[in-house]
Amino acid sequence: MHDLELHLQDVDTKIRRTEATLNEQRRLQNLVAKKTAERSTLVQEQEQRYSDLAEENEDPIEGLMEWNGKFRERIADLEDKIETLERDKTNIEAKSSRCQPQINEYIKNVGKLQAEYDNYTSLKKERDSTVQELYRQHNLGSLPKTPFSNEVASNHIAA
Repeated sequence: MHDLELHLQDVDTKIRRTEATLNEQRRLQNLVAKKTAERSTLVQEQEQRYSDLAEENEDPIEGLMEWNGKFRERIADLEDKIETLERDKTNIEAKSSRCQPQINEYIKNVGKLQAEYDNYTSLKKERDSTVQELYRQHNLGSLPKTPFSNEVASNHIAA
């Protein structure tokens, strides 16, 4: 029984680790989505600036030249941001793909641990019903409510 309790504690620890890993993956996926949205916004902003440039062609040449210089600076800044975001996105995707096998392994382990837990619970129920049946067959008195703790079950079985 003590081994089973230790095993259950190990199972709980593995489950917590798996949940933490899953939370990290979700956080990374949210970050990827956020960066993608930012990139999309920056591209739309750039496209809007290009369309605005076409509308403002009635300005004098000097005004257009000044505006063009500022526009090119802004485009360069936006392109730098886009490159940075694309690198970040690539890094996040690489990290996510590196984590995926481990996540799959954790999910498989959680399934195994759940099956073990279900089996353990089934065995405890079977034990409790056997103890109850023996007490009923031999008129040994009343029992505490089920499910029995391991200590109570071993006391009644030893009696």
